[in-house]
Amino acid sequence: MKLQEAYFSESNAIGGWTMIGYKAPAASSAADSISTSGSNFDYSQQGSYTNGTITTASATALWQAKNKVVLNDCAVNDANVWQIKGTISNALVTFSASTSSICTPLTPTFSKIGQ
Repeated sequence: MKLQEAYFSESNAIGGWTMIGYKAPAASSAADSISTSGSNFDYSQQGSYTNGTITTASATALWQAKNKVVLNDCAVNDANVWQIKGTISNALVTFSASTSSICTPLTPTFSKIGQ
């Protein structure tokens, strides 16, 4: 979230992964990381960007990870994702993170991202 916060402070917009220089796990470079696949997870940039940025956002999904393998009780299905959303309001950007309740025990502090 530090990359997004720094980008927002200079541009008043949320930047796509390439714009902010974020490299997703399993990506060889930031340019390759909009959608990547690792051993256990698929990672993807979420949201609809214009020229690499989002200037208005209301709980817009920005980042997502989806498990490719069964992880304890966390089955492989479309409902089991780790996701970060961004909101722009009153010239401020805030972030919230969530995952399905069945997968929360795997990453109990994930929901603290952005707080």
